[in-house]
Amino acid sequence: MPQYTLSHKAYLKMALHAAKHPALAVDGLLLGTMPPSATSITVTDALPLRHHHLSLSTVLDTGMTQAEMYAKEQQVRILGYYYVPSSLTDRSLPKTGEAIAKAIHSSCPHAIALVLDNTKLSAENPNVAPIPFIYVENQWRSIKTAFTSDPSPGNTTTFTLEDKSSPALAAVAISAEAYEALWDLDDHLEDLSRDWLCNSTALSLSRRG
Repeated sequence: MPQYTLSHKAYLKMALHAAKHPALAVDGLLLGTMPPSATSITVTDALPLRHHHLSLSTVLDTGMTQAEMYAKEQQVRILGYYYVPSSLTDRSLPKTGEAIAKAIHSSCPHAIALVLDNTKLSAENPNVAPIPFIYVENQWRSIKTAFTSDPSPGNTTTFTLEDKSSPALAAVAISAEAYEALWDLDDHLEDLSRDWLCNSTALSLSRRG
């Protein structure tokens, strides 16, 4: 089964997206690399999509088109979807998120979805926030013990962080309000000068990119 690695860059951008809109649900796309054998998959980047229009298919279609072109330029591919609930107690993948992830899965059989646990993004007690969902038996199932040394019984799919200090570093970046310079597609559609694909300023302010 595949082994997934989540890069610091992808982790940071998801965390900053969540921090910028703490009262709203946000979502985005995951980019990365996958060899023909699909044994080792790396999520190299996250593209923040929306914070306002999560139900609008036109915004999603625009984002997917731009993301596919950007991924081709970067010689990577769209590997999945991420979602951050507005509630601190919600850790589920919504039906709309399942549909987006399934559409990606149709062209990338090892695609995943990540749902971020907001309670683990705090500066006081940062911990690994993403909860992976994989498509098994025609449904999306969470792996709650992912990124730990205690995998679920019978589960051979593993998830690791490229940098184990990513949770702590993301918390520092959030405390420094680096998220103020992070743009998603909604922001870009309001002002085309806002680069939602690279977000180089936010990464620079975070001192890791």
